[in-house]
Parts: sequence; structure tokens; C-alpha cells
Amino acid sequence: MGQQSGAVAEKPSRREGLTFSPQGNLLEDVSHYQAGLVQRSTRVYDEAGRLRETKWHNSDGTEVSTEVKYDQYGQPIRYDANVTYLHVRERALGRKFLKLRESVRSR
Repeated sequence: MGQQSGAVAEKPSRREGLTFSPQGNLLEDVSHYQAGLVQRSTRVYDEAGRLRETKWHNSDGTEVSTEVKYDQYGQPIRYDANVTYLHVRERALGRKFLKLRESVRSR
């Protein structure tokens, strides 16, 4: 699996600054790495609470974003994307998403 441009390959040594919406959606995540790097990610959701975009803001000023689109059934459409879940809560949601995606593919 390839690494997304701008992503940090190592696990963060410290995580702080998790911000959630009143609905429980993760809005912002700040991660600190051994080499002194800091990566901040922000997420944008639509009125229905669906993830629309994730942006990674890096210490060097670079920014990478991934847009999420949905089909007519409300299922996310993925275009050969590599997904890296940065938080335990997101990992659990990621497993649910992968199971759902596999069930959609097998139809």
C-alpha cells in the first residue's frame, strides 16, 4: 500500500488537541512526532453528518486534502484512495466502513 503524499510514516509519539462536534464527529486532530514534526488534520462534514473532506496540515506548511463523494444510495465513492486512520475511534469506524465497502462490492 502506498503512502499518501504529505503523510507522516511513523506513529505519533503524542496526540493532543482532539476536537469533536456535538454529534460526535472528529473535527480536528493534532499529532506530535519524535522528530519534532506536528501534523494537524481537520475534517469537514455536510448537513447530514457525512464526511466530505479531510485536510492534513504539516509542520512545513504543506497541506494535503482528500474529498469524499457519495453515490445516490449515500455510500462513499472511493477512487483508489489509501486510508490511514489516525485515531482509535477512527480505526473502529474504518473497520465498519471496510466491511460495508466489501459487502457493497460483493453485490
